[in-house]
Amino acid sequence: MTLSYKKTDLKFKKNSDTDIKCIGSIEEVRTARVIQYSPVKLQQAQVQPVKVESMLTFKKEITEQLYLGKLITDVVVTEDNKLLLCDFQKERYNIYVFKINQQNLAYNTTLSVPSGPYGISKLTGTDKVIVTLPYKSYVQFIDTNTLTLDKTIKVGRDCFGITTTGDYIAVGKIREIKIFKSKGENIRNIVLSDLLDDSKYVSSLHYNHNDGSIIYRKMGLISRIQFDGTISYRYVLSGEAGLAVDTQGQVYVCEFDRSEIQRLLPDGRVRDVVMTYKDGIKDPFAIAFNERFTKFVVTSINGLVQIYNCK
Repeated sequence: MTLSYKKTDLKFKKNSDTDIKCIGSIEEVRTARVIQYSPVKLQQAQVQPVKVESMLTFKKEITEQLYLGKLITDVVVTEDNKLLLCDFQKERYNIYVFKINQQNLAYNTTLSVPSGPYGISKLTGTDKVIVTLPYKSYVQFIDTNTLTLDKTIKVGRDCFGITTTGDYIAVGKIREIKIFKSKGENIRNIVLSDLLDDSKYVSSLHYNHNDGSIIYRKMGLISRIQFDGTISYRYVLSGEAGLAVDTQGQVYVCEFDRSEIQRLLPDGRVRDVVMTYKDGIKDPFAIAFNERFTKFVVTSINGLVQIYNCK
């Protein structure tokens, strides 16, 4: 509120004649000073604001009930809009491939794999997806251009959930997460210590590009850990599968029993419920974003597929 003030200096004033008893006196000299005034609004305008991304919103584009499988456990979307679904139904051993059109899904083909496929993830920047075969000792690579089986890498039995980043692959087992490169070189095994029954397998996991952590899900529990195994948070909920992460690090999880999709903040707190039974969500089990985060896919365990446009 002050627009000006006076500055005080001390100035020495010398006597005209020489006087041993007194060489002079000190007097106060005041000169007007000016304070440059910057209005509050102007100051605020000059500060560069921190960029805040808005929450994703979802608009449903496609709803289709598929009758090819009865135990759809995971889903992935390729860059050329192919939709691949894992059917873990006993003795089926199939992966169904569809083409995403503007208003519907067009059946493409069915791939047969050596054992029940559970988890699936796309290797970023390539035309390869990788499928876990929990009852075998390896993961299966698939070429999404030719839709043919490619190489395999041994990882040990009971590998269910899978995620990828760059050239790295992580698979979730019962008591550990195994990290290796696409050529098979083992990088690290992260030992898990869960509060609940540690006999449950890691059904889904996701590498969080925002902070380099890994978010994984077991029956009734979601955890976020660092690469050294340090636990950042745990969140208890029902069910075992359905996990996705958006560009802001927010986590989307399926609540199978409630027929809803919850959104968690990066620190593990519940942000909101983005989809419910009223939106047509029924028994959700697998969810996934496409690579550009423009589409969000929700599949039920019995093959109900819903695709949303993300904004």
